[in-house]
Amino acid sequence: MRQSDDRPQMNGRTYRRLAIATAVGGAVMVTFWTLYLLANDQLGLVAPEHVPFENSFVFADTLLAILLFAASASLRRRRPTAPFLLAMAASMTLYLGLLDATFYGRSGEFYPLTASGAMELAIVLACISGGLYGLRAAWTIWQASLIAARPDHQKTGAAATDERHPNLRVVA
Repeated sequence: MRQSDDRPQMNGRTYRRLAIATAVGGAVMVTFWTLYLLANDQLGLVAPEHVPFENSFVFADTLLAILLFAASASLRRRRPTAPFLLAMAASMTLYLGLLDATFYGRSGEFYPLTASGAMELAIVLACISGGLYGLRAAWTIWQASLIAARPDHQKTGAAATDERHPNLRVVA
């Protein structure tokens, strides 16, 4: 029995949006670390008391930026690795947001809320929401590929892969 209404689906626009979002996320990370490493003293991106905390993220954030760019390329080309890379990058982004929320929350950065605290809060919320959305999208892509590969799905005359079906979309 075919139940297309409850099947996770993706369309080309969603792939493009995810590819753009992951590329932008990687670019933001590269930009932040470039400015931080070259000009934090002049720009004041990070308060001096938070520098040791931020310094502990150089390697992890570099790996996250690489994963974001790899996920973007994979999504653009609709490679089978797309949901895996997206899930890895989204998980790291979610974890980064939770770590930042814990650190900055405990250090009093969010209360009373200052301009610096509002910026940190916006970054935390972007990381958490982006990570959750990325995980949901990775799951949807993966589920759609499993459903498309099922023999009973192919017998119904439905598309065997998402590239052959123009109306696939994320079902939230």
